[in-house]
Amino acid sequence: MKTIQTEKLIGLPWQFAEAFLQAASVPYTAEFGQNFNRFFSIAETGAYVARVTIVDGVYHILLYRPMIDSGFGSTCEVKDAQIDSQTK
Repeated sequence: MKTIQTEKLIGLPWQFAEAFLQAASVPYTAEFGQNFNRFFSIAETGAYVARVTIVDGVYHILLYRPMIDSGFGSTCEVKDAQIDSQTK
């Protein structure tokens, strides 16, 4: 069994992180965390690695569903504010 540095897994899409763990024959468990975000919509599919802890040689992976871009940055109000700030 190889080891993988936990910080290399953080933020990765789960499909990639899981492939790394399997290729290295690292024992792991994975569970989804509850997302309390109320501003962004949450994706129905996909996951990313949020936290990794190692207990007795087993990697415990905490996953979250990704947030969906609201498109707020492309709204007329944001564009108007950017134009206003550039003219001052």
